[in-house]
Amino acid sequence: MTEPINELAAALAKVQGELPKVERDRTVEVTQKNGTTYSYSYVTLANLTDAILPLLAKHGLAFTAMPGTGSDGKMCLRYHLLHSSGQQLSGEFP
Repeated sequence: MTEPINELAAALAKVQGELPKVERDRTVEVTQKNGTTYSYSYVTLANLTDAILPLLAKHGLAFTAMPGTGSDGKMCLRYHLLHSSGQQLSGEFP
């Protein structure tokens, strides 16, 4: 039987409705083996965290990610989206 996540889902829907536009704040130039270059911009983790974590907390949500052993016995990143009700969504990224 699947655990209920109704409270977590409602909180997540509220967060998604309030997500701010986060501006890219870093640009990187990459030189390829053939000597040509290209650049791309991205949002730093620090700025993304500053924008998103308070919004998650406002709605009783927290996110964790830690290295661990996956279901296949190999190293992975184990993550959890937690709600103050005790409900959670979890997964792993190889």
